[in-house]
Amino acid sequence: MEQIPLVGSNATTACDFPGACCLALATILGQDKVSFPDTPAYEASQGSYFAQQNSALQPSCVVFPDSADEVSNIITSILAISSGVPDYEKAGCQFAIRSGGHNSFGGASNIHNGVTIDLRALNTIQVQEAPTENDEDESAQNKEAQHTVFVGAGATWGEVYALLDPLGLSVAGGRAAQVGVGGLTLGGGISYFSPRYGWTCDNLVGAEVVLANGTIVYLDEGQHSDWLAALRGGGANFGVVTGFNLQTFPQGPIYGGSIYHSTETIDAQLRAFAELADPKASSYDEYASLITSFGFAGGQGAAIVNSVVYTGGLEEPGDDGITPPPAVYKALFDIPQLFSTMRVAPMH
Repeated sequence: MEQIPLVGSNATTACDFPGACCLALATILGQDKVSFPDTPAYEASQGSYFAQQNSALQPSCVVFPDSADEVSNIITSILAISSGVPDYEKAGCQFAIRSGGHNSFGGASNIHNGVTIDLRALNTIQVQEAPTENDEDESAQNKEAQHTVFVGAGATWGEVYALLDPLGLSVAGGRAAQVGVGGLTLGGGISYFSPRYGWTCDNLVGAEVVLANGTIVYLDEGQHSDWLAALRGGGANFGVVTGFNLQTFPQGPIYGGSIYHSTETIDAQLRAFAELADPKASSYDEYASLITSFGFAGGQGAAIVNSVVYTGGLEEPGDDGITPPPAVYKALFDIPQLFSTMRVAPMH
């Protein structure tokens, strides 16, 4: 199958006739799918980015598909409009693709004087069970391990966890609820489960992709496996991905929260961090996660903030109802705290 390059995918170079592109798209797709500056849908999309570097860019219009078929129609329309212009690879309808819009560098998911394709309406989340040859002989845990979840490119990880938590399942997804599934998966993806399951993209078992010629294809290990491998960290360079099929695994509630410390404890903090992060240490625990940050808050001044997440088994709560911290965090919890939000809770 021959693929036409995605002209202008996530480009930051403005096209020569952005307004004409947008007007043509509105005619082809319908005005309910295309929003222009100073309209509520346009301003809502612009205001939903995580970083000002992206919200500061002003696209000529924002297009809102809600299915892979509509994405296909948008891409073929952009290509058709552009092909009518001489030297269209330079002067065509430049466009960007956004999922959750959480990336922090400008042009990652928005464009100035171009077309932004907002995929957030593609937010279907569906758990699927892979067929096994002998279901009766499968243990309950093995059956759970056979599940995958198909997630639309516009969904957020918070939405994914909210569906999986009641099922006792999880996926190696994002560490913040508002992060989009599309950008994180295609960019690699660090997860609280990474020590056990690798990058988010390592858990990608299939993908629904729209090509530049409008063809919708499904990639997995049985068909186009090399293409699927290219998506794992390949960003937006190999088609518009409209859905991801991700491997799940059994997971119960987690132990997590934030602990605030005085900056006077910095030496002890760094020792605790180094000990926990050392994979050669006897105390290393692949279920443990720790993010140490330095922050400043008004009259409270500077503080060290430790974000702690433990995804393994936990001890029973004590008589006071408090769950003891896992042993791997002993050095950290021995440091005097300003306050803590540690608790046992579901991922979402």
